[in-house]
Amino acid sequence: MPKVTIVRPESDPVEIALSNWATQLASSVTADPSVRIMHLRRTNVTQAAVSAALQQSDVAVCFSHGLADSLGV
Repeated sequence: MPKVTIVRPESDPVEIALSNWATQLASSVTADPSVRIMHLRRTNVTQAAVSAALQQSDVAVCFSHGLADSLGV
């Protein structure tokens, strides 16, 4: 069973707009019952939570700011 983590801090207007894309992605993925999705949203997006989720995930999608080599969470 693939595990997908969706990270969306929603801490500013751009991230809130990007979060709408995350909702669409989650809706299309959850149509497949064999896929497990973990959502990290708003105050649940901490460095510790993201690190733990990445260790358990096959795929991670981050709807936030960042640099070429790091997430902006």
